[in-house]
Amino acid sequence: MKRLFLILITGLFVFNLAAQSSFPHWLTPDEQALFKAFDRPFEPTDPPVGPVRAIAEFEKMEGVIVNYTHKAIPYSLISELAEDVILVTIVASESEKNQAINSYENHNVNMDNCRWLIAPSDSQWTRDYSPWFIFDGNNEPGIVNFHYNRPRPNDDNIPIAYGAYDTIAVYGMDVQQTGGNFMCDGLGVGASTDLVYEENPSYTAAQIAEIHEAYLGLHDYYLRPDPLDDYIKHIDCWGKFLDVDKVLIGQVPESDYRYEDYEEAADFFADMNSSWGTPYKVYRVFTPGGFSHTNPYTNSLILNNKVLVPLSGDTNDAAALDVYEEAMPGYEIIGVMEDPYTPWYNTDALHCRTHEIPDFDMLYIYHMPIADEPPANMPVELSADFLAYSGSEVADDSVKVFYRIVGETSYQSIVMTRQENNNFTAEIPGYPGSTEVEYYIHGADMGGNSGNHPFIGAPGPHRFTFGEGNSDTEPPVINHTPLSELNINELPVIFTAEVTDDFDVNSVYMEFKYDENSPDTLFFTEEGSDVWTGEFDTATESADNFYYRIYAFDGSGNMNVCPNENWHEASVSFTDNENNISQANQNLLLGSFPNPFFAGSRAETEIKFYLSSDSRVSLDIFNVKGQKVRSLKNEKMKKGHKCVVWDGLDFNGNQVTSGVYLIKLSTDNSVHSGKMMLLK
Repeated sequence: MKRLFLILITGLFVFNLAAQSSFPHWLTPDEQALFKAFDRPFEPTDPPVGPVRAIAEFEKMEGVIVNYTHKAIPYSLISELAEDVILVTIVASESEKNQAINSYENHNVNMDNCRWLIAPSDSQWTRDYSPWFIFDGNNEPGIVNFHYNRPRPNDDNIPIAYGAYDTIAVYGMDVQQTGGNFMCDGLGVGASTDLVYEENPSYTAAQIAEIHEAYLGLHDYYLRPDPLDDYIKHIDCWGKFLDVDKVLIGQVPESDYRYEDYEEAADFFADMNSSWGTPYKVYRVFTPGGFSHTNPYTNSLILNNKVLVPLSGDTNDAAALDVYEEAMPGYEIIGVMEDPYTPWYNTDALHCRTHEIPDFDMLYIYHMPIADEPPANMPVELSADFLAYSGSEVADDSVKVFYRIVGETSYQSIVMTRQENNNFTAEIPGYPGSTEVEYYIHGADMGGNSGNHPFIGAPGPHRFTFGEGNSDTEPPVINHTPLSELNINELPVIFTAEVTDDFDVNSVYMEFKYDENSPDTLFFTEEGSDVWTGEFDTATESADNFYYRIYAFDGSGNMNVCPNENWHEASVSFTDNENNISQANQNLLLGSFPNPFFAGSRAETEIKFYLSSDSRVSLDIFNVKGQKVRSLKNEKMKKGHKCVVWDGLDFNGNQVTSGVYLIKLSTDNSVHSGKMMLLK
C-alpha cells in the first residue's frame, strides 16, 4: 500500500545524560568486572506443559511495553502506539506515574489505552529484558524468564513483575539470554546469533537446543554468526522474521569487509525451507552503517497491520521503506524519525526500546499453504485448524476461504466444512495449467475474535500455480539390481536405485521384512544424477530370507514399485564368529503398536525401540512429503528397551490428517526408520 505518513518529532523526551540510574546498551567496564561475581537470585522451574508455542511478533498483538523512567522514546511514537493497542508503561513509582500521565496528556496520547507497571528499572531497553510470551500445551499463556545478559537486577526482574501484574505463569529457563537476540516464527523455528553459545559456556549445543525446545517449543533453533561485527551481537540489528516464510536481512556494499558475512547470512535462509515447507523469501535492505550512516532498518516493530521503521534522515531511508512495502503488502509502513536527544543507533533503535504483548484471546489458524503445483483442472483441497485461545466456540459460518485468479479484482468465497477437532476443509475449483491462484482463510469465534491466514488477509494472500494439465500420468521408472544374499555381519549395506521421471521424483523408499515379520521402511536419499541410495543396518538374530521392494513417487502422485508384484528375495547368512550381531550390540527400532491407530480424543500409538548402549536419541515423525511434523525425543537415554507414545498431534498440538507417517530414530551410531498409519 502507499506509504501514509512519517512520524515527525513534535514533542521530545529530554534525556538526562548524567542520570545515575541509566545504563548504556553495552556492558560498562564496571559492569564487566561486576558480571563475573554477579549472582542475582534466579529460580529455574520445570518447563511449561507441552507442546509449547512461542508467539511470533507478526501475530495478533494486544499491546506494547515501553519504559518512561529512562525517557528514550519520542512522544509522537508513544501516541502512535497508544492509538490502536494497550500501552503498558514501566514507571518507578506512583509519583513518576503521575508525571508520565501529565506528559502523555500534554502530548495528546490516548489515555484510554494506557496502563502502568510500577517497577524499578535500570535502562530503557524493554526488548532485551521484557517477558518472552508463549502458549502452553493447555492453551494457557505463559512467560519464559531467563538470566538477562546484563548485571542489572531491576531490569532482570521485569518478567516476574509483569507476570504478577497480568496474572500470568512465569517459567524460569536457566539460560543467559536477551530479547534483542531472539526471533521466532510461531511454528517452532527460532533464530539468534551464536552469542547464545558464548554466554552459556557450561552447556553444549545440544543442551541449548533441548532447553529452548522444552521452554519455547523450538524444534529448530538457528544460532548464526553475527555479520554486524559490533559489540552487541543481537540478531535484530541485522535480521528479522517478517512472516513465517519471509525474512529481512541487512546488506552492505561489496567494498565493506563484512560483505561476505552478510551474504552468507542471507544465503543461509535462502537455502532453507520455512515452516510452511516452502523456501524462505529473503528481502534485503541496504544498511551500510559505520560512522557516516545510521541504518537500523531491521530494528523495526511489527504491530498487527502496522510496521514501525526507525529512520534517521539518512539517504537510504526512503529505499528502506520501499523494501518493507514490497515485502509486506497491505501493511501500513510508518517511518519513525529519531529523537535528536536520544537518537537511533545501528545497534539500538525502535525495536530495542519496545516489546509487543500478544492478544491472549487471539483466534489462531494453523494451515500449511499449497506448496506444490497441483494438477490442472482438479480441485485443490485446503485444510485449516482453528484454535480460539479465548475459549469461545469457532463460528462455523464465519470460516471461509477467499480465492481469485491473479489479476482479478474481487475474491470469491467458499464456506469451509467442519471436520473433527476444529479442523475445517474446503476445495478451490480446478483451473487450466499455469493458472495462478491466490487465496486466504478467514474465521471468527463466538467471542468476537477473528483472524486470517496469512495474517494480513486479502492484500497479501497465499499464491500457487496449477501444473501443466494432467499430462503427468506416467509413474517414475525404477532400475535396480536385486540383492541375492544378505550377510548380517556385513551390515550396513547400501541399496541403490536409479529412478527417473518425465517431471520430477518426489520420494523413494524401500519396504522390507525378514521372513514373515511385519514390514518396515527405509527412506532413500537422492545422491544426484537420478541415483537414490539407502543405508540398511537393521539386523536380525535369526531369519532364512530377506524380502524387499522399492517404491518411487513423482510430484503428481504417480507411484511405481520394483518389483511390480511380490518382493525381491535374498537369502540371509550369518558368519559364525565373535562379531556375530545380536540384540546385545545392535540398536533396534521395534515398531509402533497399535499400527494402524485411530484419531480421536484417546489417539495414541507406542513406538518401541532398543538401545544397546547409552546414547543421544532423536525420535521424529515425518509425513510422506518428508516434512517433520513432531519431534518426540531429543535427549540422552540409558540403554535398554524404550517406549515413547505419540498422540497423533503435530508441533502445534493439532491433530494430523489421516495417512501414512514415518518414524526416524537416530542414535549416536545408527539411524532407523519405520512407518505407521493413522486412520480417522
